[in-house]
Amino acid sequence: MPVVLFGPVPLALAGLVAVVGWSRVRLGDHSTAQVLAGTVAGVLVAAPTFLLLAGRYGGWAAPVAGTTHPVPQRPAG
Repeated sequence: MPVVLFGPVPLALAGLVAVVGWSRVRLGDHSTAQVLAGTVAGVLVAAPTFLLLAGRYGGWAAPVAGTTHPVPQRPAG
């Protein structure tokens, strides 16, 4: 389902998230629990924000976000 909603790019970047998380644990800057909690928090904030903004500005996720507002236009002149 996430690939349908967000496209293939976030799926491709998931590997990068895993490498960065691993490096934070390996370097001793964070525990595994801290890295997992940060990842979950990031997803819980980023996904709804994306859907809200995509729907607000008429993006392809508008039906998922439950809105179909048109893209705001600048006044002429």
